[in-house]
Amino acid sequence: MSASATSVAEPKNCEIKKKFFNIPTAVEHLKSVGVETACEYMVRRLIVTGQIAHIRLGKSYYVSQAALDAWLSNHERKAK
Repeated sequence: MSASATSVAEPKNCEIKKKFFNIPTAVEHLKSVGVETACEYMVRRLIVTGQIAHIRLGKSYYVSQAALDAWLSNHERKAK
């Protein structure tokens, strides 16, 4: 078998960039977008109840900015 037959082409633009927050940083992000009542307990409850996707590495939890923003947009109240 030749080397060209076994090589796999690398997909272009396959780089995935996501911004992840630990819990205190997630609280800061929520407060920066206007959720003044955000606290670490609130973010932990969102994680434990499965309302936002997360990653656990060791004892630490990480939440993507996209997951937080999606949760915010789903819980937005429309003005009357």
